[in-house]
Amino acid sequence: MEKQNNLKCALLSSIVNLNDVIHQEIKDQVTLKSKIIYLVGKKASTDIYYKEACTFYNHMGASSVEYFNLEEKENDQLIDAIKSCDILHLGGGNTFEFSRLMIEGNYFDIFKEILPKVKLIVGVSAGAIIQTNDLQIASFLDEDNTNIETVGLGIYELSCLPHFNTIDQQTLIEVKTYTKHIDNKIFGINDGGGILIYSDNHLEVFDTVII
Repeated sequence: MEKQNNLKCALLSSIVNLNDVIHQEIKDQVTLKSKIIYLVGKKASTDIYYKEACTFYNHMGASSVEYFNLEEKENDQLIDAIKSCDILHLGGGNTFEFSRLMIEGNYFDIFKEILPKVKLIVGVSAGAIIQTNDLQIASFLDEDNTNIETVGLGIYELSCLPHFNTIDQQTLIEVKTYTKHIDNKIFGINDGGGILIYSDNHLEVFDTVII
């Protein structure tokens, strides 16, 4: 019997050593025929994270994962691929570069329209932050050398900070100061943890600190 409140989005820090509940909830959405898109902003110098994602979904039963990035020009089929996919995996990297490439590639408005309609989005690190309305929180992790006004997609109104368990004490003090200037609560996602968002918009958090 199909669940009434299906998993709609997973905001993660990493897919390595993932919390068992999160792993199972994602696995429940995967079949042999699942069409899975792996999307990053800037093309990486290594495909290690793509291979990591392929292994992750293959072990769950999927047969393949299709790769796209926003930097290469041959992405004319990207929009159609996202519209027809079962799972969209938004990978990591520099969050500000991800936003810049969306804006400069004229993807931003169409992403805001079509991403909420995707059956399941798995956002990892930058791929998690980019879906929210608080892109500036990424400054605790990434340098912003874009020279343009970058923004998040605002699909979810929350602030998430992946790799929370790796930040030092001084950065933690700065994060707590940052909370005084925003309306959102900050969800500090430890590696292996995450936020699950369901179709009725309720959240479940795992290995995550709420500030």
